Amino acid sequence: MGYKFREVASGLWRFLVLFPQILSVYRRAGWAYFVSSSLLMIYDGVAVSISIYLTKLLIDEAELLWVAHQANEPIDYTTLGLLIGGQIAVWIAVLTKEVLWRPMCSILGTRANYVAQTDLAAKASRIPYRYYEDPTFYNKIEGAGKGSVWLEYIVVFIFQAISNIVSIVSIAGILSLFSGWLSLLVIVAAIPYFLAQLRYILDGHELFHYQGLDRRRLEYQVKVLCDRAYAKEVRLFGFAEHWLANYKALWEKCYQENRSLFLARNKVVLVAGLPPIAAAAAIYIFIVLRASQGSISLGDLAMGLAATVQFSQATTLVANGIAQLFRCGLFVEDYFEFINLPEDNKNATTQPPSVRPDTSAAREPMISFRNVSFQYPGERGHVLHDVSFDLYDSETIALVGRNGAGKTTLAKLLCGLLEPTEGTVLFRGQVVHADSPNALREATSAVFQDFAQYEQTVEDNIRLGDVDRPDTEAVARAARLDRVLTGLPDGLQTPLGRSLDGTDLSVGQWQHVALARCLHKADAQVLILDEPTAAMDPEAEYELYNLLVDIAGSQTTILVSHRLSTVRAASRVLVLDEGRLCEEGSHEELLQLDGIYAKFFRMQAERYQA
Repeated sequence: MGYKFREVASGLWRFLVLFPQILSVYRRAGWAYFVSSSLLMIYDGVAVSISIYLTKLLIDEAELLWVAHQANEPIDYTTLGLLIGGQIAVWIAVLTKEVLWRPMCSILGTRANYVAQTDLAAKASRIPYRYYEDPTFYNKIEGAGKGSVWLEYIVVFIFQAISNIVSIVSIAGILSLFSGWLSLLVIVAAIPYFLAQLRYILDGHELFHYQGLDRRRLEYQVKVLCDRAYAKEVRLFGFAEHWLANYKALWEKCYQENRSLFLARNKVVLVAGLPPIAAAAAIYIFIVLRASQGSISLGDLAMGLAATVQFSQATTLVANGIAQLFRCGLFVEDYFEFINLPEDNKNATTQPPSVRPDTSAAREPMISFRNVSFQYPGERGHVLHDVSFDLYDSETIALVGRNGAGKTTLAKLLCGLLEPTEGTVLFRGQVVHADSPNALREATSAVFQDFAQYEQTVEDNIRLGDVDRPDTEAVARAARLDRVLTGLPDGLQTPLGRSLDGTDLSVGQWQHVALARCLHKADAQVLILDEPTAAMDPEAEYELYNLLVDIAGSQTTILVSHRLSTVRAASRVLVLDEGRLCEEGSHEELLQLDGIYAKFFRMQAERYQA
């Protein structure tokens, strides 16, 4: 098991480069706490050497007093008292340091974690949506989350390293009184131990990333057995034992990988820890021999032996401390790598969404797709192939097609959340880039199939569509939310979500709330409704149909649906098949065409006619 010298050296260098960014987090968290704690730890490192040297002076003074006593000479205890008082003062100062440093360090770590978590959450909300479609991205965000936690604890290792390094420097000065090479011997002997620690940490970090998918699988398997969303099927189908067996097998796999790393590490560290012990023993023998030859005093002997023990311990602690800093640095590097990801370009210059076109001018497309193809990261084939069409202001269109035809992907492209793999999307003549919060995204509102269910009040759920817009109640009425509100104890102020002691809604009722949130976006010129009636009863579907009729003429509405009765509200229908736009026209035109759309319509009509 060789040392990965290049990887270790590269990791140390990256940590040094990263250190200013780490310090910037602590500067924002509380620079006064950091500086004060650093000064206290510098004293802590020096205090060891001061105490050792005072012990040497005390022994020498005691020896002189003993000689004076044997010779019946006058004895003056003043110097001895001063030395004892100085030693006590050092101990009290160390105790004071401990009392002050620990709470300051804890406060600083807590504040640093707050800064890191806030930055992480803010960054996650600003990076382009396309990252969330890449499976490897979840390893990045998991590593970033762990790195943000390590920023709370790395400060402890920084302060301990400061104390131990100062201690080494000061004790090296004491050992140099005996010989200049003694401290160098201990440092050189500790290098193998230091490298062994770094190698283990590097392997552990690699294993952490390697097991990323397995960890998420383990968390998911526990969630299925504990989460209310799965509770009905777990009991109905009785697959709990089968699910647990899969969990245990995966856990055992991860455990064996971790165990192998632990055992390998212990063997290497044990062997690498022998040279520092041998070096300390050699210095011990050297100092004892000098004392036996009368070359040094008893005080020098005590000072040398104590300094040797402290120096050996401090060297090991520095090696461990730097190794722990290196470990933290690897995870913190994941955090800053995430923080430095490209994000939405807030300076993108596009036409403001609130500016609507002059209807007296020639009719120009609002949104244009030009030979658009799209492929998800990690997937072999394209979801969309060479799709081209135009959408106009105040138009209601429908997207229909089989499951997997690419309808939802096309809806995400229409929102500006994704950028085409090939081709171009234009909004009012300007190219849409997914990395910038362009006018298309700001002018678009949507309800997707997997709409979010926020465990807040009904009003808050709606208001999230546009937090600056005050007329939530009016929007709720416009969204036909009256039937839902009637059954709630506190109307719009009713908390939702069972896990936070709120009222639970049916899927269809949640869908109504999501629709209201979609309509609450004040500047929305484009509404995208992805399967808007999927969980609605016939009466709610009828109300939605009337709502779409009311909206028609004021906003561009895009319906993605399997229910062709809802689709009839559209002025134009786009039919997708295997990622290609194969038919386009009005409901009547497509029936006359007698293609895929006509086939779908007849199949659904026959069900009702029968």
